[in-house]
Amino acid sequence: MIPTTSFSFMLSQMIGLFVFIIAVVMMGKMYFYRKLILKLQPDDPIIAFFSVFCLLIGVILVVTHTIWVMKVLVWITIISWLFFINAILWLAIPEKMLFYTKKICSGGGYYWLIVFLLIFGTMMSVRGIQLSVANHVLVLVH
Repeated sequence: MIPTTSFSFMLSQMIGLFVFIIAVVMMGKMYFYRKLILKLQPDDPIIAFFSVFCLLIGVILVVTHTIWVMKVLVWITIISWLFFINAILWLAIPEKMLFYTKKICSGGGYYWLIVFLLIFGTMMSVRGIQLSVANHVLVLVH
């Protein structure tokens, strides 16, 4: 069985790498993804499909990682819950969520989103690696 801290550090690295890759792809294919998002309609079946898929991932994250102790690990819990809540919102009010997504992607918000995702992904990955290495060193010392 994987210790809770090791699992948390691994989740941090996976979430960070995932977010970083999404940001790089969104930056590299900016025209394509902006056009794709702006063409979406609230009744598009792809929204329902991905919302259900994200809800499944959100449930798995929330069930496997709910640590409300004010340490570094709480960030993984907060991100898990935000992911879970976001999936519920996309299922419950796709019109409103798509409206806000289009609003962000149609203007300068798209660039700020990419910058935020790059920074966030890098921080999560690096912090997860740092904590994982520090945790392994502590285990070796004891």
